[in-house]
Amino acid sequence: MRIIKNHEDMEDALQETLMRALTHIDTFDGRSAFSTWLTRLGVNCALLLLRKKRVRRESSMDQGNDENGWLIPQSADSSPDPEKYYFQRVTEARLRNAIERLPPSLRGAIEIRYAQEASLKEVAACMDISLSAAMSRLLQANVRLRKSITHTHFVARKERCHL
Repeated sequence: MRIIKNHEDMEDALQETLMRALTHIDTFDGRSAFSTWLTRLGVNCALLLLRKKRVRRESSMDQGNDENGWLIPQSADSSPDPEKYYFQRVTEARLRNAIERLPPSLRGAIEIRYAQEASLKEVAACMDISLSAAMSRLLQANVRLRKSITHTHFVARKERCHL
């Protein structure tokens, strides 16, 4: 992984290493430890893979043709990773639920500050409170939200572990 720096390519290099080790086990003469020999094979496979990638660019097999028969290159899928998307949605739902459970004075300060993208002065003016009171409410709200989300995450992980 230190050589290749790409998980998918690392898996390919590992598979190639194991295949070469299996096919060339008869060339291992015991002058060094087996782990040293296998490591050297892995390094060589990783370097070979990097050289191959440098020489030629990969292209999609799903390329289409235009009306003249020219290849139309397909761009990489720019949609977010499904796991990251799911994690983001779950986190947003937890945050919304935690905000809804806040006392009205703290919830109001958070909603004005972040939903309306207001400054601290604007929060204070909208709520008809002092600037220091607005800062205090936002701090309290943030602390409570952090605790609520952390607790919810811990409980969810604990429940998953018991399944």
